[in-house]
Amino acid sequence: MSDGVRKAVKKAVTAEAQKENSHNQAFQTENSVTENVKKRKTLEVLSQAIFSKNYNLYLDHEKMLDEEKSKRADLAKNFQE
Repeated sequence: MSDGVRKAVKKAVTAEAQKENSHNQAFQTENSVTENVKKRKTLEVLSQAIFSKNYNLYLDHEKMLDEEKSKRADLAKNFQE
């Protein structure tokens, strides 16, 4: 083969390898994005559950404080009588 043909073949093979490498990188990136989206959704669900439980605990605490305040008021009223 002539030198020009060898260079053309080598250039074509290199271009094909680069194209395949680029395709593999795109595939890996797509898989990574998919995995990250799944992880994000899982974290969102867990966060929502934690926030919901935290809010319910807050409401229970507020209710308990109101009940204690009412009991103290009743005790103070009874004591004054």
